[in-house]
Amino acid sequence: MADTGGAARPAEQDNEVLVQEVALLAAKLRQLENEAEVLRETNHSLLRERDASEVAAESQLRLLSAMEESLEQARAQHTSEREYLSGIFRELEAQLALARAEREELQSRSERELRAATRRQHELEEEIARLTLEHDRARSEDDVRRRGMRQAFERQLAATRLQFEEAQADKGMLRRLERDMAELREISASMLQMDARVTFDGFLPDGDRAFRCRGTTGQAISRGGRGLASTSSV
Repeated sequence: MADTGGAARPAEQDNEVLVQEVALLAAKLRQLENEAEVLRETNHSLLRERDASEVAAESQLRLLSAMEESLEQARAQHTSEREYLSGIFRELEAQLALARAEREELQSRSERELRAATRRQHELEEEIARLTLEHDRARSEDDVRRRGMRQAFERQLAATRLQFEEAQADKGMLRRLERDMAELREISASMLQMDARVTFDGFLPDGDRAFRCRGTTGQAISRGGRGLASTSSV
C-alpha cells in the first residue's frame, strides 16, 4: 500500500506536470494561433500591398516607358534642334565673318577717304591762301589803278572845265564878233548907199568928210575881216 501510494504520488506529479505542459502547450498553441492569425492578416495585407505594388509597378512601368518615349522624342527633338541651331550658328558665323570683312573693308576705305579728304583739305587751304594772296595783290593793284584812274579823271575833268571855260570865252568873243559884223554890215550898207548917191549925183556935199567916211569904212571892213579870220581859226 505504501508502495502503491508512493507510486501514485509520482504519477500524479507526472500528470500535473503533463497538465501543466499541456496547458503551457495550449497557451503556446493559442499564442501560435494568434500569431498565425496575425501572420495571415499580415500576409493578406502584404498580398494586397503586393497587388497594389504590382499595379503601381505596372503603372510606373507604363509611366517609365512613356517617359522613355518622351525622352527619346526629346532627345530626337534636341538633336534636330541642336542640328538646326548648329546650322544657324554656322550661318551666323559666316555672316559674322562677312560682316567683319565688310567692316574691315569699310574701315580701310574710310581711312583712305579720310587721308584723301585731309590731303584735299590741305590742297584747298593752300589754294585758298594762294587765291587770298592773289586777291590781295589784285585789290592793291586795283586800288592803285583806281587812284590812277581817279587822278586821270580829275585831270581830264580839269581839262574839260578849262575847255568849257575857253569855249565860254570863245562864245563871248563870237557874240562880240557877231555884233561887230552886224555893225560892219550896217556901216557897209550905209557906205554903199552913200557911194550910190555920189555916183548918181556926181558930187558930195562935203568931199573930205566922204573920204574920211570911206577910210573909216575900209578900216572897219578890214578889222571885221581880221576878226572873222581869228574866229575861224578858233
